[in-house]
Amino acid sequence: MFAFITNFLSKLNPWRTKTLQGFLQSKYADTDDHVLLLRGTKSTTQTLGKLFYKGKQVAVTLELPFRDNRKGISCVPKGEYKVVRRMSNKYGQHFHLLDVPNRELILIHAGNNFRHTRGCIIVGKSRADLNNDKHLDVNKSQDTLKNLLAILPKKFKLVVADA
Repeated sequence: MFAFITNFLSKLNPWRTKTLQGFLQSKYADTDDHVLLLRGTKSTTQTLGKLFYKGKQVAVTLELPFRDNRKGISCVPKGEYKVVRRMSNKYGQHFHLLDVPNRELILIHAGNNFRHTRGCIIVGKSRADLNNDKHLDVNKSQDTLKNLLAILPKKFKLVVADA
């Protein structure tokens, strides 16, 4: 049902995109087990979005652009994913998206720019061009990830949609 509604609303006129954002935010505003990633600005190098929990923005996101869900060069497709906490030597505590079609080890982790991801979701507090490459990066990523680990449940569903 979610896919049908998202698909239907995304085909509306561009001036109605706020309707989709409002719909998705309100649908998941009172749930403890859903986190919403709304993707906004897209370019050939990166995709910028916002992460919401209980109807409030908790982070900004940075991903690669969608390139047919190809491993290492694409963000994940729109949809709903199970997410669990995970620990690794490379990233420490972070989140792991499960059951991504034809992909594995898609994570939500700290980083600053599109070069720090191979298909994962990078989180931060705000955006700025940190390395003067004319692309917006995310800043305060470690602090943001630490905050997300404190406020998000150990298991949740991530809904990924276009704003």
